[in-house]
Amino acid sequence: MSLINKQTGQTAREILEEMNKKEKNNLKKRIYRIDHFYFINVKTSNDECLLIETNKNIEELAEIIVGIEFRFYELFDYGTTIEFKHLLEILEKFFDVKNVKEEYRYILHETDSDHKGEEINCYATKYDLDNVEIIKIDLYFNWEYYCGNGYKEILEKYSNGDIDKLLLNFKDEYEKLK
Repeated sequence: MSLINKQTGQTAREILEEMNKKEKNNLKKRIYRIDHFYFINVKTSNDECLLIETNKNIEELAEIIVGIEFRFYELFDYGTTIEFKHLLEILEKFFDVKNVKEEYRYILHETDSDHKGEEINCYATKYDLDNVEIIKIDLYFNWEYYCGNGYKEILEKYSNGDIDKLLLNFKDEYEKLK
């Protein structure tokens, strides 16, 4: 079953293929905004979200992020989510991701929850600005999407001793949140 974009009638796969083609042609720089549906308001969302650059496509990045989250929950059962600063540290260290928030801070307002983008699938939205394409991945919906049958495979894929060590370095911070 394919997800259909109500605005364009395209399937999620068609939208992703079109976006990957644009990326290969290097028509625009692509930046990912990693955000969460549960942020209290736009200001919190803009302050806390990540703006990153990577060569990974949407599906690869979404799976990596949820794999890190799955591993976090296996190691820590604190009823909390991984903090964005820790997610960023892991992405930068192990997955060739670059933090570009300061450089692209100006796009935050145009990609926040008060602005509608083009829905790609249930967890990603695209915003086309003049010089940059922003893909917003919502961690809540990303988690929901991947939480089904593929959970164990993704968890195994991202059960990595080095990632675990880094996650465990954050343990004291999460202990304080209990």
